[in-house]
Amino acid sequence: MDCEQKLQILLELGKVISKENDLDNLLFSLSNIASDLVDADRASIFIYDAVNNELWTKVALGVDETIKVPVSKGIAGSTVVAKEAQIVKDAYNDPRFFRDIDQTTGYKTNDILTVPMINFKKEVIGVFQVLNKKKGVFEPKDAKMLLLLADYAASILENALLYKQLEEKYQKNLLSLEKSEKRLELIALTTNDGVWDWDIDRREVYYSKKHYKILGFEENELENDLGTLFKLIHEDDLEKVKEIFEKRESFSTEFRMRRKSGEYIWVLSKGEVINDKEGRPKRFVGSNTDITYIKEHEQKLQQAYNEIEVLLKDQDKFIKSAVHEINTPVTVINAYLEVLGRDVEHPKYFNRIISATKTLSTIYDDFNYYLNKDKDIYKKERINFSEFLEDRYDYFSDIAEANNQEIYKEIDKDLWIDFSKIELLRVVDNTISNAIKYNNEKQSVKIVLKQKNDKIVLEVRDKGQGIENSKKIFDRYYREMNHKGGFGIGLTIVKSICDENEIEIDVDSKLGKGTKFRYTFKEAK
Repeated sequence: MDCEQKLQILLELGKVISKENDLDNLLFSLSNIASDLVDADRASIFIYDAVNNELWTKVALGVDETIKVPVSKGIAGSTVVAKEAQIVKDAYNDPRFFRDIDQTTGYKTNDILTVPMINFKKEVIGVFQVLNKKKGVFEPKDAKMLLLLADYAASILENALLYKQLEEKYQKNLLSLEKSEKRLELIALTTNDGVWDWDIDRREVYYSKKHYKILGFEENELENDLGTLFKLIHEDDLEKVKEIFEKRESFSTEFRMRRKSGEYIWVLSKGEVINDKEGRPKRFVGSNTDITYIKEHEQKLQQAYNEIEVLLKDQDKFIKSAVHEINTPVTVINAYLEVLGRDVEHPKYFNRIISATKTLSTIYDDFNYYLNKDKDIYKKERINFSEFLEDRYDYFSDIAEANNQEIYKEIDKDLWIDFSKIELLRVVDNTISNAIKYNNEKQSVKIVLKQKNDKIVLEVRDKGQGIENSKKIFDRYYREMNHKGGFGIGLTIVKSICDENEIEIDVDSKLGKGTKFRYTFKEAK
C-alpha cells in the first residue's frame, strides 16, 4: 500500500468510526482499518480492564466468544506494561508469546506488531495487535503508522466504551430512576462527555457539569431551554441541528458550538429518544464530545493528501512529457538505421544498435499505451494474425541475433481474429521481448501459431531460467530478476488486455528448463 492510500485511510477514519455507537462494530471497523494500514493478514483490538488487570477482545477470527488474556502473559500484555510498540518477527521463539489463542483458533502466527492506545490522561486503554505482514515482516515504519492510528482512535474508543457503560447502566436503572431527576446525574458520572437531557413536555434542557465545562461556562450559567442551546450552535450548522430535534429520532452528528470565550469547538453529538407507554417521544437524552482535535488532524491529513495529489499530477505530467520526447529521437534513429542497412564495417555491433533501438521502441510503446489506455478506445478490426505474426518475427529477429540467440517460427497461414491492432501489438511484443530477455544465451525462442477447433492459439517458448512465481508475474512492477532491467509493466498491460478481451492465458514454466506462454484467441467470424 502506498503513502497516498494510507493517508486516505486515516482521512476517512473520523468519518467512518466517530458516528458508530455500537462497540462491537467500532472494534471491527478499527481492526479492518489497522490491517489495511500496515498490510497485515489480520488485526485485533484488546481492551484493557484495569480492575481485573487483563485484556479482552471479541475481534479475533475463528472465535465467537470473548477472549481474555492476563496482562502478565502475551505480547499485548507487554505492550500495556511498557506503553510502547512491540515488534516480534518470530512469535514462537518469543517467550512472551501466548500460544493459547493460536491453539483455539487454529491460526499460525508468524510475526506480530502491537501498539498501545493511550488516552489524554496518559493511561493505556487498549492495544492494537496486527498479525502476519503480507509482504516481509513488520518494521518501525509500520509501528509509526499504527501509533498514529491509535492516537486518533483512542479517544473515540474510550468514548464508545463509556457510552456503552452509559447505555447499560441506563437500561438497567431506567425503570427505578425514571421519576427521579437524579437519573441523569448518576449517568453523567460514567462518562467524560457532556450529558444533556431535553424534557419535551416541559421544554426544559438539563446540562451535566461536564457539559458546562466543555463550553467554558460555570454550572447553571446557561438557561434551561432549547433556545439557549441553539444560540451556541454555529449558524452554518443550526438548521441541520434544528431538523434533527424536530424529527425526534435517535441521531449521531457533528456540529460546531461556541464556548464562553467566543471560540468555536467541534462536538460529536449523540442522542436517544425515550418514549412513553403510548410510544410518544417523552425525553431526548444524549451526550456531546469535544472532537476539535480530531477535526484539526483531519485538516492536516487533508492538506497532506492535497499536496501529495499535486505532486502525483506533476509527476504524471512529467512522465507523459518525457515519454513523448523519447519518441522523436527513437524514430529518427530507426529511420537512419534502415537507410544505412547492413553494409557496415562491423555488422555485429550494428545489429546490437538495431536491437537496442527496437527494445527502446517497445518500452516507449508500453509507456504510451499505459498512460493513455483509459482515454483511448481501441477499435477491433479483422486481422490476418498469421501475417501480423510474420512481421513481428522479422522485427524481433535482429534483437534475438544481437542477444546471441536464435528465433524460430511455426505459423499456420491465414488465421484471422477480430482484435485491436494496437492491443495485439502490445500482447505479442511484450511476450516475445520477455522470452528473448529471460532466455539463456545461445538458446532459441520459438513462436507458434496454430488453429485448434474454433480457437487460435499463440505460443511463445524459451529455454531460459524459468519463472519462480508465475502467479505474480502479471502484477504491476514485479520483476523476477532485477538485473535484467525493465519497468515491470509489460505483462501487466498484457493481462489487462487479455482480461478485457476474454483471452485465456496459460503459463507453463519449469526452473532451469524454460517457459511457455499460451494465449487462446477466438477465431474471427
